[in-house]
Amino acid sequence: TFTNLERGWSFVRAANQGLREVAAPYACLLNNDTVLTVGWLSEMIAVAASDPAIGLVNPSSNNFGMKTGLRGPERMAALCRRSPCARAEQAAGSGFCLLIKKEVLDRIGLLDESYGMGFFEDTDFSFRAREAGWRCVRALRAYVHHRQHATFGKKGSWLAGYVRNRERFEARWGPRERLAVLIRKTGDSQPLEELARTVLEALRQGAQITLAARQEDL
Repeated sequence: TFTNLERGWSFVRAANQGLREVAAPYACLLNNDTVLTVGWLSEMIAVAASDPAIGLVNPSSNNFGMKTGLRGPERMAALCRRSPCARAEQAAGSGFCLLIKKEVLDRIGLLDESYGMGFFEDTDFSFRAREAGWRCVRALRAYVHHRQHATFGKKGSWLAGYVRNRERFEARWGPRERLAVLIRKTGDSQPLEELARTVLEALRQGAQITLAARQEDL
């Protein structure tokens, strides 16, 4: 189905119009500044279907630090397909390429249109989904490249909206906790297992976590 919208619609309002028309088990929000690779969607659907608790799925991407460099998107995608793990949990989904189960939309509703042209509407939606019992994960074997902020143009044109929406988001959910974790090898696996449980719980509460380790500790 192709829906031709009038000019002047905000990004979030336009996305919601598409989501209203979804009849399939899944919907996928996809920016027009993305580069798709072989198997991206089928892998994301497979991950979503693997666990009833999964509600939102992102692919691997340069958005999450996996920059293509000279490789190009397809070569990076080939590397991702070799991942020993199919998925990893994350605090929130990113709307540049976000697979959503229809049952999530039926339960919590659409994106909040008060976020206007975008920024934080995806995080807000993710927090609402998590509050209702679903998880946000990344499909590690799928890859989509994102030309970040190409949709919004030059920085000056979107920075004010970003700041305004961050304030709106934090007024509702509070500022996101930011944690930095340094991993050191000790020979005892128990502290690492306890750390993994702590990090996972913090992620589920919406924290932003940076993990760091020396080469010799990996």
